[in-house]
Amino acid sequence: MGHDCDDYTSGTFKDNVAHSINDPTGGGYGAIIFPDPSKKGHEIHCHEASFFTAYKCMAQGATSLTKFVKIKYSSMTMMDNKLGFGPQAGT
Repeated sequence: MGHDCDDYTSGTFKDNVAHSINDPTGGGYGAIIFPDPSKKGHEIHCHEASFFTAYKCMAQGATSLTKFVKIKYSSMTMMDNKLGFGPQAGT
């Protein structure tokens, strides 16, 4: 779950690691980042994922699969993932 953009004091999703995530049925993501449902406006303004590491994941180390205007990734490390990482934004 994302936090407010540029708010690095949030502990919502911070300092996490995903390793060897494997789902042969089409998953295999280290993390799927989504807006915080308790924060009004996250889905239409900006939310951020930060301080996350993923390695050896079957798909992307981190991705976003929801509709929103802006997502920001910062201080994230992706290694040996099949598809790297991919923030996806759309309205």
